[in-house]
Amino acid sequence: MVKKAAKAIVKRAKRADSIVSEDFLIDGRELVLECPESVQKYSLLLEPKARSIEQGKTLRLESGEVQRASIKQLRGFASIPNTIAVDSGGITIDLSDLQSGEQYIVDIEYKINDPRFIDSLVDRHKLRETPSELMNEYWMVAQMKHLEALKESFNRIDIRNIDFGVDVGIHQDINLTVPSEFKQQIQSIISLLGKSGRSEKFRDFKRFQYLQRRKYGGRELELLAELQELFLPLSFSRFVEVEKQFYLHACERGTDFYDRLPIPTWPKYMRVVSRTSLNFEQPAADGILRYKKKDFLREVESKFA
Repeated sequence: MVKKAAKAIVKRAKRADSIVSEDFLIDGRELVLECPESVQKYSLLLEPKARSIEQGKTLRLESGEVQRASIKQLRGFASIPNTIAVDSGGITIDLSDLQSGEQYIVDIEYKINDPRFIDSLVDRHKLRETPSELMNEYWMVAQMKHLEALKESFNRIDIRNIDFGVDVGIHQDINLTVPSEFKQQIQSIISLLGKSGRSEKFRDFKRFQYLQRRKYGGRELELLAELQELFLPLSFSRFVEVEKQFYLHACERGTDFYDRLPIPTWPKYMRVVSRTSLNFEQPAADGILRYKKKDFLREVESKFA
């Protein structure tokens, strides 16, 4: 069964065909989905019928909430000004300036308002491979759904830049790498900031004073600031690589491991966003995300050397 979103775009295409075919020969249909922008663009390759041009007709296409629309001649991609008008209910095409025997491309853009729209057209799967001391690998697979049903209505479909987020867990490795004395100092600061009675406060303060005389004492903020540089998008991207039919788009910091501190420490995970594109020629894509754990932990160790 074609699910709701796929069924809706097929229905819209068939409705447009039935209206347009009265005045045009339809030579091609294309659907482009720009995933990050949440935009779908429906394109028709049309050739006007001579009798429609002679009568100077206008064509009304009730196609819902259109963001923008344009028409251009296929030969030379020359735009035809003042030929297409957009309103709240659809578009109107004036056939007066079109020429018989020429082909025209009509582009109609819509906003995708359903956040689950892409999920209804694409299956996304990810699998973490067995981690090693050197690196962790994550397999990613994206595949178009309802392929045969969509091929019946479109000559081409492009689903561009599909986001694929993988949460790369790093806090366990960091906890094993960060010196225990430094972690104790962080914990003592958390205890001082927490709610407790007078006796508990005095005990926490004495422990804090004791730890301040140990290694890294008084350098907590300095060291945490140096650690933050590793979690910046450009910095962390040095420790990940994406291969095959995906490409690396962004690295985003996850929630902090020590969430009771008013200053950042280190995140529980880093979200790595990869992207891929699908079409009829490539209805499925797979990729590998590699987190170069050993190289990253070597950088963490260097902050405490």
